[in-house]
Amino acid sequence: MLIIKEDLRCGWIDHIFIHFSLSLSFQVDQHFHYLDIQGVESRKPNQLCLTVCDRVYTYYTTHEENSSHEVDTMVLSLGTALKNIFPAVPLTHIIRKVDIQPPKRMQQLDELERATLGGTRDMGPCGGFSTQYMCMCDYHALPYREEVAWDVDTIYLSHDTRELYLHDFDYLEQKYVWSVYIDQTTAYVHHLSNFSVSFSTNSEFANKLSLALLSNSNIPLQKLDLSHNPIEDKGAVHISNPIGRQAKGLSHLNLSLCGLTGKGVNMLAHSLSVNKYMCQTLTFLSLAGNSLRDDVNNLYNFLAQPNALKTLDLSATECAIDAVFGALLRGCTSSLAHLNLSRNSFGSKKTREMLPSFKQYFTSTLALKTLTLSQCKLPADALKNVLLGLACNENISEVDLDLSSNQLGGTGAQILESCIHGVRCLSALDISDNGLEAQLGPVVAAISKNKSIRKLSIGRNLNNIKSKHVYHVMESVVQMIQEEDCVLESLSINDSRLKTDLHNLLNALGSNHCLQSLDISGNYMGDSGARLLAKALQINSKLQYISYDRNNVTLQGYSDIAYALQSNYSVKFLPFPVHDAMLCMKTAPERTENLMRRIQDTLYRNVSPMKYSNGQAFRLQQGFLLSSTQQQVDRLVLQTGEAVRTLRRSGSDLVGANSLQWAEGLITDADSSKQNEQTTKRMRDTKRTNEENNNQNKTIIQNREKNNNNNKR
Repeated sequence: MLIIKEDLRCGWIDHIFIHFSLSLSFQVDQHFHYLDIQGVESRKPNQLCLTVCDRVYTYYTTHEENSSHEVDTMVLSLGTALKNIFPAVPLTHIIRKVDIQPPKRMQQLDELERATLGGTRDMGPCGGFSTQYMCMCDYHALPYREEVAWDVDTIYLSHDTRELYLHDFDYLEQKYVWSVYIDQTTAYVHHLSNFSVSFSTNSEFANKLSLALLSNSNIPLQKLDLSHNPIEDKGAVHISNPIGRQAKGLSHLNLSLCGLTGKGVNMLAHSLSVNKYMCQTLTFLSLAGNSLRDDVNNLYNFLAQPNALKTLDLSATECAIDAVFGALLRGCTSSLAHLNLSRNSFGSKKTREMLPSFKQYFTSTLALKTLTLSQCKLPADALKNVLLGLACNENISEVDLDLSSNQLGGTGAQILESCIHGVRCLSALDISDNGLEAQLGPVVAAISKNKSIRKLSIGRNLNNIKSKHVYHVMESVVQMIQEEDCVLESLSINDSRLKTDLHNLLNALGSNHCLQSLDISGNYMGDSGARLLAKALQINSKLQYISYDRNNVTLQGYSDIAYALQSNYSVKFLPFPVHDAMLCMKTAPERTENLMRRIQDTLYRNVSPMKYSNGQAFRLQQGFLLSSTQQQVDRLVLQTGEAVRTLRRSGSDLVGANSLQWAEGLITDADSSKQNEQTTKRMRDTKRTNEENNNQNKTIIQNREKNNNNNKR
């Protein structure tokens, strides 16, 4: 007789023979694990065959009249036990060969599987992870860690995540993780659809992972992150095969800092190209930090195909920037929004003209939002082509352009001054650390004419400037933020060593109504600058973020700032000044701690406005509702109203006019009910006030009567 072990989670079957004797004793003759079963066959009414580790075990029932019923029971017991452990995995994915005759013996198992996969049967937290995990531990002779089961069943479940980050389990040994999480991918990846590997691995791990992925062609893998793991070209070769065979493609592939060269990247790119789904599904690709100085034509061929890439990161890959744009122009103009080519160089010599594709890409792109060309030693022609190309593009807007650390110097400053005002698609510009020096003033004046740039970074450009020129540069900055039509919301002038030359900017903050974020760290403004900043904060109601560390501020300066913040309700973020505060801690630790606590308490008050004394007035001013029910109703009203407006603008026929009118009626009813509730509350408050007044009047009358009686006596 076939007996299933009592603790089903361990996944063991005990092969038991019953010996009939006076004591009716029995003994275990053989046992094996569920995952060792390779096949299940039953072609006779009283026969059941199990293939385990290439060995066949045959069972016959002893009573012919009940033979069919007993075999049915054994098949159902085996199938039920497997479904209890692996509820979301089809039986055929666990046991390769299942041949049960007649088909009606599988009827109950088929119904159980349909109920599980159809969602009508509860699988437990995270697709029944705990039971699968316990089974895996038993199978690999590894200790069961309750902490692991708790992490997945509780933390993963609470965040509703379907991504498995091995970084979450880096407290385990790598061998332990590989055995439990990689070798048996089939068991649990039907719930957790993505892999993100963060601890140190090598090509051996890549080989194990590739074998696991190949063994399960139905895995719903969407995201694969092997970044910061030295798998090298050998590992890339292993990974390429399963990537090329992904049945539904990938949406996210991150292989940054993996020690790859052109050989490994060419293998990966070839797999991406041969997978017919990848050009439609892959939206994120990062190969940053790998050496692509060799020929990577396969990568360029993939990028040249029309694809769905939205983010491409090739930073610090030693690739030739001008060569990349030839491929981008053909395949990445419609969807690519975020392009990072920082810390690379141009392959062409300075004397050679720019490839036409370089400028054409910027005039043709339809989705670009972020362009990072930091630390690329941009030639003057390249800078000019970037700016003119973007200026001619009328299809994009809100672009964030990073040109920092390019050694632009005087020539670059002249190009910026002549071109930047016409690039209306920019919303953020970073030209920090470019050695602009005295020519930064004219550049800032040109930027002030561009009314689309809301975020500007110009720090680390004045380190070698003569003191007599600093005043004119800062005058340009102050004039820019004081213009009535200034749209600048964020300004960074960090690490410029301005000292007292920063005072004019600090004085201008008091009446400024545009800046919300300011970074003045690393300018050595001292306590005098801190005092001016404190005075500005007492009347400024717009600034929300200020970074001010590395300014040689002492306890007196922090005391001024803490005092000023008491009357400021707009500043919400002041990054802790670690450098300056540590110097203060050496001289007066208790006073420093008290001042920092006062500053942090004030910021917390501003972030949580309901906590301070006049919070009720603030709530009414900002339109906050009085109850959680009203908040929920108001949120639904806003969502419904937005949906109705969108449908009316689109002119869609999917929703009839009657339905839209009905939805608008619901919004009107909700607003009316809120007004009625407020009216009712006011009436209730008025009634309560009247009752209190009546009671007070009664008390006064009673007191008067008592006094009259006393006088008569």
